[in-house]
Amino acid sequence: METEEIYNTVLMALKSANQRFTLLGKKGLEEVKKNKFGDTSLLGDIECEKAVLEMLDNLPISVHSEEHGEVFIGDAPKLLGTLDGIDGTSVYKTNRIFGRYATMLGIYKGTNPTYDDYVAGGVMEHASGMIFLAGKGMGTTAYKDEKSASTKTTGSKRHTGLSKICLDDHFQITRDTFFPITGKDGYYNSGSSAELYVRVANGEADLTLECTRKGNLEFGAAYPLIIEAGGAMVDLQGKSLGPKKFLEFGQQEHLPVITAATDDLAQHVLEKLKGKK
Repeated sequence: METEEIYNTVLMALKSANQRFTLLGKKGLEEVKKNKFGDTSLLGDIECEKAVLEMLDNLPISVHSEEHGEVFIGDAPKLLGTLDGIDGTSVYKTNRIFGRYATMLGIYKGTNPTYDDYVAGGVMEHASGMIFLAGKGMGTTAYKDEKSASTKTTGSKRHTGLSKICLDDHFQITRDTFFPITGKDGYYNSGSSAELYVRVANGEADLTLECTRKGNLEFGAAYPLIIEAGGAMVDLQGKSLGPKKFLEFGQQEHLPVITAATDDLAQHVLEKLKGKK
């Protein structure tokens, strides 16, 4: 299938997730079961994933999802998908009306792709109705109702005292790695990775600092958004995630990852981290 066709399928799937989410209303907050990661799944998590999976029925794809595990569509998968029904469940629970929690979906060529094999990736922010979507060579676009606009990172190349930083401080390794340059209060965190990545992709922030975990489903959707907006995602050696196999890198361990407005900025952050040792 052509990139544009897959791109449009992702767009429709994210819209379908939002329609299902809206129909659920408060009922979406009902607790249903524990998922494979040990987290409590809400009805909204499960139903948003179902809505997406139903829209992918024309793709030969293996979808790695948070709530449904690995789902095979078609007889011989030629694509790999990553799906998180609602990223930022804690935000959803506490701020359903205005919070920036989202459905995240990524599509890659092949069944054992590298990050650079992405075809499309997107985020549906349910409360605002905003969709952020990227396609290979198509840039990153923000959609709201019938309007759309391209988005870019800030283009910042150096880390300064004015840099806007997002940091997921849930894991000790992330705190240990990045607190030397952020301090304990010099960053923003909402509890939703989707929001933190969108902030870099649309120029709201210069950096998002996280680590690999839970199958990296969020990374699968975020990588296309960041790259197509002009940004970079690198490991602590300064190497792009691009050549790394999605199903191998950080699947069994927590590895810090720097998401930056530019590769220059990512490398400057690494230089500053080394200087703090």
